[in-house]
Amino acid sequence: MPGLAAKPIIDMLVGVRSLDEFERHCDRLSVYGYEYIPEYERALPDRRFFKRVVCGIRTHHVHVVEVNGLYWKRYLKFRDSLRCDAWLSKRYAELKRRLAARFRFDRDAYTNGKTGFVEAVLAVPLMELRRAPEFRPMVAMVA
Repeated sequence: MPGLAAKPIIDMLVGVRSLDEFERHCDRLSVYGYEYIPEYERALPDRRFFKRVVCGIRTHHVHVVEVNGLYWKRYLKFRDSLRCDAWLSKRYAELKRRLAARFRFDRDAYTNGKTGFVEAVLAVPLMELRRAPEFRPMVAMVA
């Protein structure tokens, strides 16, 4: 999303009809330097996760989910929520900066620190965010 604070890693969401069907072809991503990380499925079993590392630096993440599945809908709703509410987008950017400074070398703590904010945003119907720009979710901003 333009203007949103972000780590220097490109995150991509790929929607497929079926994860079973995708798994028969997922090795094709390795040709482009992507490594499959199966242990992430313990936390998110309906997602396949890949990372790309260039010269020792992580550059890309690919999250593969089923189109119209739970994760597809969650990722897109969160994105759309930030796009339609500049105030919300700014708060999220501030949180990410604080977490990045505090957990510079702890990726899991950084990610976990965003969870409360993300869940609060997802709990609000997108229509409410669009209709009432004065709406501000009650989110604990820690870091």
